[in-house]
Amino acid sequence: MRAKSVEDQDSQAPTLFCLVGKEGLFCGISTPQSANGFYAGGSLYVAKDTPDTISRAGAKIAEALHYLKLYRPPLPAGSHWLELGACPGGMTSELLVREFRVTALDRSPLDRRLFQNPALVFHQMDVAEFRPARDDRYDAILDDMNGEPEESIRQVIRLSRQLRRKGIIVFTLKLPKVETVDAPLQLRDEIVAKADAAGLKLFAQTHLTYNRHELTLFFEKAAE
Repeated sequence: MRAKSVEDQDSQAPTLFCLVGKEGLFCGISTPQSANGFYAGGSLYVAKDTPDTISRAGAKIAEALHYLKLYRPPLPAGSHWLELGACPGGMTSELLVREFRVTALDRSPLDRRLFQNPALVFHQMDVAEFRPARDDRYDAILDDMNGEPEESIRQVIRLSRQLRRKGIIVFTLKLPKVETVDAPLQLRDEIVAKADAAGLKLFAQTHLTYNRHELTLFFEKAAE
């Protein structure tokens, strides 16, 4: 089967990857999932300096959604995202462009251009104070909050009660200090353990090209 685009590749099918450089031609066979990307040794290019760009954070969720296709089909248009730590709205903008519904939370305001889109609902408040209506349901949660990772995962776990079965969580793990390899890995293990105990199963993790001192973790809500 011939793929029409990079993202149309079967992520679990053996694929011939080739790199042409001044040193010569380098080839290898791997599945895109095993190679940790549709571009072996490379990454998806996301423009970060267009007139419509709100913040560089938009590139992170754009790349994360691209990466997510290695593991599962993309969410359909109209899916409802709950975004935690949305200001100034770079990630919000990327979700809206993809025709998702977004409920965004942050203590600081969003870029005013975003409010032209009726698919956005914004609550300017602390995430810890947000109480969704009992019948509210979300298909995905996006967390990019600053602050202590332990508090971030605590709020994600609390709000995941409103997440539909098999719903996903895209969690940015902020690493306060990166002085050794061991400390970030230990923090990751602690966060993953907390999530697992709450029925949120890690199914993928990576350091995105557009991450800084961060890792992006992907969880799925287990069957209830």
